[in-house]
Amino acid sequence: MCATGKPSSGGSTLLNGLQAYYAMENVNDSSGNGLTLTNNNSVTFAAGQVNNAAVFNNTSNQTLSHADNAAYQFGTSTDFSISIWFKLTTLAYNVLLMGYGAPQTGPTGWGFIWNSTFVRSSVGDGTHRADKDTTTISDTNWHQMIATASRVGNWTVYFDGSSIGSASMSAVGSVNSSLGLNFGTFISGWYNGLIDETGIWNRVLTGTEITTLWNGGAGKTYPFT
Repeated sequence: MCATGKPSSGGSTLLNGLQAYYAMENVNDSSGNGLTLTNNNSVTFAAGQVNNAAVFNNTSNQTLSHADNAAYQFGTSTDFSISIWFKLTTLAYNVLLMGYGAPQTGPTGWGFIWNSTFVRSSVGDGTHRADKDTTTISDTNWHQMIATASRVGNWTVYFDGSSIGSASMSAVGSVNSSLGLNFGTFISGWYNGLIDETGIWNRVLTGTEITTLWNGGAGKTYPFT
C-alpha cells in the first residue's frame, strides 16, 4: 500500500505520502487506508494532547497492534517519517512506545523506545542501525517525537519541535520485518502512560510540516488544517 495523498484544494501537504495515522481517538486509521489497530487487553481512550489519547495500564499488559503490512515496509530505498505524542505516567521500565518490527532489541525495524530515563529513536536492518537519544526525561508532561529517514542521508530526530541531531543511515539495509506495528509493547515492563497523534509517511517531512505537527506545543490532528 502506498498513499499518494494528493490533497484537495486547500488541503495540507501532510496528506501527501500518508501511510497511516492513528489519532488515538479509538483504534481507527484516520488516513482512510483501513489499517485498524487490534486492542489487546482493553486499552482505554481518554482526554489527551489533542482530543482523546490511548491510555495504557502497565498492570494489564495492554498494547495496540497491527499485523505486518506493505504500508509499514520501507525496504532498502524508501524515505519515511514517523511521529508520536506521549505522556509517561510511570518513569520506569523499558518499553516500545511505537515501533515496527523489533527495534528495541536490535533486529530489523524502526520506532521509539522508552529506556527508563530517555527515549531512543532507532532504525535498523538487523546488523546495522542508526539511533538518536533524548536527554533525560524526568517529568510526566506531554512530549512529541518525530524521526525522518533519508535513505541516502540521515536518520534525523526532533523532540518537542526542535532537532536533536542525526545519525547516518548509509550502512542500514532493508528495514522490512514480519513483526508488524506495535504500541506499548513489553521490554522490561509494560507501558504506563498515554500515546496520541501517531503518523507514518513514505517520505521525509519538511521543516515546515514538522513545525505544523508541533503547532507551538499544542499538536495537530488529521487532516492537519
